[in-house]
Amino acid sequence: MTDLGNFCKNIINSKELEDEQVKEAAKKVINELENTVIAEKHSSIYYNATGLTIQLNDSVFTSSEYDSLDFAKDTGWKNLIKYIYNK
Repeated sequence: MTDLGNFCKNIINSKELEDEQVKEAAKKVINELENTVIAEKHSSIYYNATGLTIQLNDSVFTSSEYDSLDFAKDTGWKNLIKYIYNK
């Protein structure tokens, strides 16, 4: 599991990623998180946590049901995973 806010902050601060549209989209996600997350707690283990985690691994390729999910259809999440894992 990956903290969504921290993931977006890493995108925004990335020196390797030069696509400003992607960075702007990450900023929008962070803004929406502020309206979505109603409580958060930090610890030494999860010090960058912002309150919402996402599945960010290649397990979506082993699930035959994933492609039928509305989330998968509506967001193109699998395309991001493919990009990250070069699949």
